[in-house]
Amino acid sequence: MIRFHVHVTTLDLASSIRTYSHIFGPPAIEKPDYAKWEPDGFPVIFAVSTRKGVAGIDHLGIKADSEAELAALRAGLATQGLEHVEQRDAECCYVRADKLWVTDPNGVPWELYAGKGSIEVFGDDARPATGESCCATEPSAPLLSLGPKRP
Repeated sequence: MIRFHVHVTTLDLASSIRTYSHIFGPPAIEKPDYAKWEPDGFPVIFAVSTRKGVAGIDHLGIKADSEAELAALRAGLATQGLEHVEQRDAECCYVRADKLWVTDPNGVPWELYAGKGSIEVFGDDARPATGESCCATEPSAPLLSLGPKRP
């Protein structure tokens, strides 16, 4: 099952955990700088972290359950002529994953990924086009356009 992913930066993690726990139930993962919910029967993965100094949307995404589902997403990007940056074995947000990064027309980063397992530290993978971490401490510039390739 493919799930929609939302990652929000918060300035008050404890308050965010209390608030979002009323919506999604208890977090599946709770760390000193991060929390993530994966509610049963609701196709969303919602995460909050304190990694940036400005609250708001960090990135949106789609989580595939398998490499085959990620390959289908990759093929869809190629069919539509959408540029993307591929990243294998990225380590970020306490997970190791294969990822595809695209940026929508509004500059919002999108992460299409298939997880390979948890890791013990937040991690610091690079959004390949910018060289910044996936959840950098400073806002990032757009990675790529989520629009047709231009000649």
